[in-house]
Amino acid sequence: MEYKVKCILCGINPPINKSHVFPKFVIKRLKEGNPLKILKYSDEPKRIHQDGWKKGYLCNQCEQKLSSWETYFCNNIYDPFINGEKEEFILNDTIALFSASLHFRYIKYVLDVNIAKDPSEVLPLFYKLKAICLNDSYNDQGLYQYINFLHPVTELGQYPPGINTYFSESIDGEVFNSIFPKIGKKWMSFVKIPNIAFILSEIDLGDVLNQSDMFSKNTISNTGKLSSKVNNENLLLFVDQRMKEKAIEIQSNYSKISKNQINKMIEKINIDPNKESTRAYRSYMLDIELLRKLSENA
Repeated sequence: MEYKVKCILCGINPPINKSHVFPKFVIKRLKEGNPLKILKYSDEPKRIHQDGWKKGYLCNQCEQKLSSWETYFCNNIYDPFINGEKEEFILNDTIALFSASLHFRYIKYVLDVNIAKDPSEVLPLFYKLKAICLNDSYNDQGLYQYINFLHPVTELGQYPPGINTYFSESIDGEVFNSIFPKIGKKWMSFVKIPNIAFILSEIDLGDVLNQSDMFSKNTISNTGKLSSKVNNENLLLFVDQRMKEKAIEIQSNYSKISKNQINKMIEKINIDPNKESTRAYRSYMLDIELLRKLSENA
């Protein structure tokens, strides 16, 4: 019998050849915000890419459904925040569904490439997210979603140089578990697009961290507001070590690129009259300033 691949969401229709693991608008704006108009993967610093990860996951119908959530998030949250036009947003079901779809596709990718130590333990999380996306409802799955805006780092302290490039110019994710007192092991998913981090948990992190109302403002719910002025450090502590390691990795990757390639990149950047207004250039200069401060303190 011939085996036919089905859409990971509906399980009925065949998937399109390649659908984005991360939303297409994220990839598009990453390239637009870079004077080089290219992408680089952290594990392949010498290689130039033109697109993000793609997999045969979704059929056309499911792709369009998730795309409608992406469009809403992009137009109402992402672009206004990135462009500095809006600092506060009302949370609603569409934002929650978009966040769930991010985790859903990323966890599927994790399972496929076998990043998780024990993929079987991640499957219940994946199936709960599948039900959320399939039924257009997140209220009955016992999952907790959080959003955190990532702002520029201008002073040395918690994060090393490279953090600004990581915050604003990278896509990242991690599926991991944490051990909580009296609760035990619970799975979490971390997905980061430029300047916004999404965290999914099997338990209410507000209860675990015993946080104030500042924490609830980062929680996806039907009511309440998400203020970009609230940078909840307690929430980011769950992925603090990963962010530090990625910041260091980004800095070290610069030394792996040949001088010839660097010179060509510099030439291309310098001929761009709008280079100083690009997000990538601003982030790079912030990290250079952090490196300068680090050398002065050494």
